Amino acid sequence: MSPFRSFLHPLVWYIASLRILLMMALVFLGSWMPGSAQEPKGWFEFGMSAVDDQLDFLVNDDSIVPAGQPGRVTVADGHFVDGNGERIRFIGTNLCFGGAFPDKNDATAIAKRLGQLGVNVVRFHHMDNASAPRGIWDRGHKQLDDDQLDRLDWLIAQLKQNGIYSNLNLHVSRDYPGINRNTERAFRYGKALDNFYGPYIQLQKQYAKDLLTHRNPYTGTTYTKEPAILCVEINNENSLTTAPWDSLADQGEPWGPELQKQWNRWLAARYDDIDQARRAWGEVDEPLGAPMLAQPVAGRELDAWNLQAPAPAEATIQTSQDAPEGESFSIHCELTRPGSEEWHFQLNQRGISLEAGRLYTFSFWAKSDRPRTIRPEARLAIDPWDHLGLETAVQLTPRWQRFDLPFRATESHQDVCRVGWVMGNDVGSVWVSGASLRPGGVLGTAKSQSIAKGNVRLTRRVDTVQRQQDYLRFLMDTEQRYHVMMHDFLKLDLGLQAMVINTQASYGRTAGILRESRWSDFIDMHGYWQHPRFPGRPWDPSNWTIENTSMIGEPDGGRIGLIARHRVAAMPFSVSEYNHPAPNESAVEMFPILSSVAAMQDWDAIYQFSYMNSSETPEVPRIDSYFELANHPGHLVWLPIAKQIFRQGGVRPLATSMTLQIPTDAAHADESISDHWSAAGAQDDGLMNHRLQVKVGDTDAPVIHRTTVTDAAAATNQVRWQTGDNNVARPATFVVNAPTVRAAVGQLADRTIQLGDVSLIVRGLDKKYASFGLASLDNRPIETSKRMLLVLVGRVENTGMRWNESRTSVGTDWGDAPTIAEGISASVVIPGKVNVTSLSASGEPQTEVPVRLAGDRSGIKLGPKYKTLWYLVQRP
Repeated sequence: MSPFRSFLHPLVWYIASLRILLMMALVFLGSWMPGSAQEPKGWFEFGMSAVDDQLDFLVNDDSIVPAGQPGRVTVADGHFVDGNGERIRFIGTNLCFGGAFPDKNDATAIAKRLGQLGVNVVRFHHMDNASAPRGIWDRGHKQLDDDQLDRLDWLIAQLKQNGIYSNLNLHVSRDYPGINRNTERAFRYGKALDNFYGPYIQLQKQYAKDLLTHRNPYTGTTYTKEPAILCVEINNENSLTTAPWDSLADQGEPWGPELQKQWNRWLAARYDDIDQARRAWGEVDEPLGAPMLAQPVAGRELDAWNLQAPAPAEATIQTSQDAPEGESFSIHCELTRPGSEEWHFQLNQRGISLEAGRLYTFSFWAKSDRPRTIRPEARLAIDPWDHLGLETAVQLTPRWQRFDLPFRATESHQDVCRVGWVMGNDVGSVWVSGASLRPGGVLGTAKSQSIAKGNVRLTRRVDTVQRQQDYLRFLMDTEQRYHVMMHDFLKLDLGLQAMVINTQASYGRTAGILRESRWSDFIDMHGYWQHPRFPGRPWDPSNWTIENTSMIGEPDGGRIGLIARHRVAAMPFSVSEYNHPAPNESAVEMFPILSSVAAMQDWDAIYQFSYMNSSETPEVPRIDSYFELANHPGHLVWLPIAKQIFRQGGVRPLATSMTLQIPTDAAHADESISDHWSAAGAQDDGLMNHRLQVKVGDTDAPVIHRTTVTDAAAATNQVRWQTGDNNVARPATFVVNAPTVRAAVGQLADRTIQLGDVSLIVRGLDKKYASFGLASLDNRPIETSKRMLLVLVGRVENTGMRWNESRTSVGTDWGDAPTIAEGISASVVIPGKVNVTSLSASGEPQTEVPVRLAGDRSGIKLGPKYKTLWYLVQRP
């Protein structure tokens, strides 16, 4: 060894030792720091596998009836019924992407596990997204992959044997030819465009034929005839009526010209000529007045322009000689770092005056380095920042385009308005040139356009109200014609026997309600409480946030209250996607609230989104993403209680109904259904006091009717929702007190919660939030039940999950397996003498919990030492 190396060796050892000591110090300090990777004090491991099927203790002795054995599910008296005419309710989940194609051994276990937990329907979603192994296509993306189809067949057969029906989705996220990642978000996967563009409709038909007429070798039937297929959904979250009209008008070949051709054919059937249409539309043509924007001065062209790019956004503007013909310069805007909100990158001029009702025209040239959506707008430059008549979107490309946007100002303001663009939140370049704002303009159809020539342009949001109403009628007719075409193809050409829906009722605003109530077999909705937001690139795993609060504090029922306002009278009601996504620290409230409200409102099906999105490593006990149920113990332990609440009727429907009656005219169809409820005088407390529903037709304006329901099963006061304000004086809680189930969720700490003859006291929670449930497993009342499931859950997360300082995101630091759970101390009193056993994550008995008998009541003390989220409670 050289003298140099002899010297270096102890130095390296010293440095390495110093690094180890420093790391140990950081680890020690980390346990006291927000967002630490250390397991918090009082937490414990509780990892659940997606393929652990040893939960037989949750299933009654009676055998599970295979799905479809009693006969096909149909509709009677506004609800789902089985082949015996008996009412059937569904609790479901979704399998997405590669999660729909598990290994056969895993598929067998997954089907059994879902049946044990209480699931009786699975929705197959996003199967059409990709080639194997993520999707159903072969490598050429033109035919179904034989191996994937075989896996799907096996899984559906296993689900059937475990009493679980299947809900097959057709178009969800397949990219048609010409659709790619640069397509505007509103038209991603061909949404809206495939409601009218013939080649896309033909591709949908071919996919439906290939999938549904295929014979499953494990059941011996095609999916068109299979009684275990509950329904087929034609096109997920898709509506032409609510696609951004201005973006539709800017669509190039082949979609824009095709829609314009259909628009002109529709006009020809309604009007004799364009002059008659112009009169009906109340169009105007006013001379342009003097320029209202500051005129550029040589050397100071940017002085009048205000660039808005608040941190973390970073952007610059400078003049450029790259300009369209006739303009001397352009403004080159460069966004180098995205902001935390979509509106953070803006360019505008302020100090402008607008007069209510007056016509103005905002004109400019623009282009971008790649396809991009920007939003021209006029709005207040002071609080409350209201839009003032111009709020639209235009599509930019790398070539210069001219935009002339007329609008009527909605309010009068002196010197406090601004006009400009929201540039979007993606990094890149935008150039604008020749911007002007002038009074007057043409609000209507150019003289060169006529119905006879077939060149009447598509309508924009700045056009007259009368023209917009006509355009909405055209879009409604077009998408309803599409639905009827697809429905008839499935039913008549393919011979499908299952129920059919088009898409979710909220897609299309009130027009969506009119569409689905007329053509679908039931009404379906989606909803999420605090869905993650992506201020930059969509689905960027490192740039997202949630608000991380409980929905229980919402006075109007939050997301579930909005969903409830879309139910249509005399039709079954389904919610095929719902979630309180991870890592929300109160996410475990999802199943108790969803199942209870669904039962009170007398709904027919509820689905969590989703069980899993990949078939890889389903046994790893780790919360994989925002939505997945398969390994989320906080949700999984609640599923059997949700089954008792909803499927088995543990919570009864409310005894009164509140019906919103709405007209079918297009004048009302461009508003949200919530707008109609508000206009008709609905109160926030309607969700907890009445079965909410909508009736279509037989009225000229929205109106509300209240009636008593003559249903022997109806009940009141089984569920209480105290929204409170999450403080000690008025804590927010959600409470269920029904014969076969008791539950309490929310700010439970340091209070006595009385649930009929069951009482609960929770102690020592730093977040004050917990969820408690006790449900009969033998469908007997709590006071006589022989077997009950007790759950006590608070926060659940992965080992080493790291929150940001505001606890609104973990970015990519989701942590590792296994999941860990917050230890909760509680005292529970249950009527009668009981035995209590703590259960492992796999449902195996662990420890007998001491029970103190006082008269005819049993006192139980639960705590972190049992290291579990659920307990089996039995009577001798």
